[in-house]
Amino acid sequence: NSLPADAYMVMGMNCNSLAQKAYNNDPVLSPFGQLGSLIDQADMPYEAQQLMEALKDPAKAGIDPKADIYMFVNMMPGMGRYSSPNVEVGVLAKVSNKGDFEKFVTGISVDDPAKVVEGEGYSRVMFPSESSDVPALIFNDVAILMVFNPDSNSGSLAKAQALLAQKHENSLMAHKDLAAHI
Repeated sequence: NSLPADAYMVMGMNCNSLAQKAYNNDPVLSPFGQLGSLIDQADMPYEAQQLMEALKDPAKAGIDPKADIYMFVNMMPGMGRYSSPNVEVGVLAKVSNKGDFEKFVTGISVDDPAKVVEGEGYSRVMFPSESSDVPALIFNDVAILMVFNPDSNSGSLAKAQALLAQKHENSLMAHKDLAAHI
C-alpha cells in the first residue's frame, strides 16, 4: 500500500529469483559466488563488510528476500520557468524481522552509528550526519521505505510518512489493472 498512485515510474524486482538465476547452481562460476569469495577475502572497512553481508543474505538484515523490492520515481516541476524537474526516488521492501533490520541499520557503523527513533506507527533511522542529501529511511513491522528528494530532507520524511500510512485505496495497488502486472 506504500507505492504512490502518482508515481512517474515503478520498477519491481524479485531478489530471490535474481539470485537464483545469477548463481545458476554454480557458486564458483556465478557473479554472486565470485562476489561472496571476494567478500570473504577482502580487507575492507567494517561498514562495507556489513553492507556486503546484507547483500549475501538479506534475511539476516531483516529484509524478506522472497518478496519483491520496488523502486519508484516521481517527477515534480522545478521552481523556475526553465528549471529542471525535481526528481524524488523511493525504495520499498518487505520486512522479515523488524528487530533484525533495526540491529543491522544501527550496526553498520561502529564509530558513528545511526539511531532509531520511534514515530507514530513507524520507526525512523536517524543518520549521524543528517543533511539535505540523506534519504529519509523509515520502517514498521511490514515495510521498509526510503525516500530521497535532493531538494528537501524534510520533504523526503513527510513523503515517506504519508506513503507508509497510506490506505490501499490511495495506493498504486488500488488500480486493479496495474496491480495485476506488478
